[in-house]
Amino acid sequence: GCMILGNSGVGKSTLANVLAPASDWSEATSDDGRKYYFNKLTRVTTWEKPNELKTPEELAISSSPWKEYTNAETGKKYYYNHITQKSAWEMPSEYKDALDKAKGIASKTQPSSTTTTPAQHATNTNTNTSSSSDTKAKTDTKADEKSSTNTRSSSPTPAVSKREQSYGNKDDAWGAFKQLLADMSVGSTVPWDSALKHIICDDRYKALSKIADKKAAFLEYQVERRKTEQEDRRRKEKQVRTDFLNMLREAASDATITARHPWRRVSRAFMHDPRHDAVEDERDREDLYDEFVLEMERQDLDARQREKQESAKKFKQRLEEDKDVTSRTQWRRYVQHMENDPQFRAMDKLEALRVFEGHIRELEAREAETDRVNKERQRRDSRKARDAFRQLLNEHYAAGDIVPKTRWREFVKGVVEDERYVNLISQPGSMP
Repeated sequence: GCMILGNSGVGKSTLANVLAPASDWSEATSDDGRKYYFNKLTRVTTWEKPNELKTPEELAISSSPWKEYTNAETGKKYYYNHITQKSAWEMPSEYKDALDKAKGIASKTQPSSTTTTPAQHATNTNTNTSSSSDTKAKTDTKADEKSSTNTRSSSPTPAVSKREQSYGNKDDAWGAFKQLLADMSVGSTVPWDSALKHIICDDRYKALSKIADKKAAFLEYQVERRKTEQEDRRRKEKQVRTDFLNMLREAASDATITARHPWRRVSRAFMHDPRHDAVEDERDREDLYDEFVLEMERQDLDARQREKQESAKKFKQRLEEDKDVTSRTQWRRYVQHMENDPQFRAMDKLEALRVFEGHIRELEAREAETDRVNKERQRRDSRKARDAFRQLLNEHYAAGDIVPKTRWREFVKGVVEDERYVNLISQPGSMP
């Protein structure tokens, strides 16, 4: 939450006068010790101290265009003019005049009443009563700061809020802090200091007690947010690309454009189509059109290839059904035979020749296979016939019909009608 500083603040009396209850601004301190200011009415947070909270001397100094800064490396003070954008190591006279004016205001605003508050009494006991001396003014300031520091350190620790107590574990608190960043729409490139102004007054800012944990959760959130933003950007670019190509396809379907049309001519037809303007870069539009032309050419080629394959399939079927076509049919004679056929004449002749030659090779392969099967069957039948005739000879030998002096002609007369003898002599080749 935001710590509101009012009249109870310990320090310069002029600061207590400025921080009136009617002011909508309050001062608070971040976890890293930096002071910031929050407007309860407008909900605005700023690192710059508002004029409403400035002391009269601070207002006098702020009226000068020159501001005092300290070099981070050397620690040396320098001065910068926000109007002329010039810098100087020596204190400019304008800034010195404003500083003298501020000191004069500070000396005039010292309380004249002898009645002092406890805080003022603590301050006055550490300073000299002469406020006109620069050295003692510095001593006053240091004493005030010391008194303010002691007062803050001795103040009771504020109670833990109900929201802090509601987180069951660190993971829940971590998630609540990241959800706060998401609810405030903190971008993936926003610096921590800038994000802090928008989240510090939300109760969920207290979900993580350590500043290191807050910054770690902040970095983790930004990594996740960056990934989400990249995915959203890629998805959007993909959708824009798809819509643009669909626009071209619609035009191609009604013959508004063809692959032969150049982009300069085509682009004029889509000047009022929002899908055309969604692709912002003209070079990207032309690249997408070139890609679309390649797609059209590829589709046209595929269509012709399918048509060619279908025509070849029908021609092959005709060859299969034509019984006059054998393995010895010549292409020249077949072309003469089909010269009046409209389907054959519509075919590409090289493609028809390729199909015809393939069919002839298939016929030759079939015939060769048929010859091989016939020869194999013949060889088996011959072997069976010879085995059966040997069995016939063994039977007659066992019966005594065959002796060393038996002649073939005499033996044949006795078996001429035997099936085993008839099967043997019916086989091709030499006689038994």
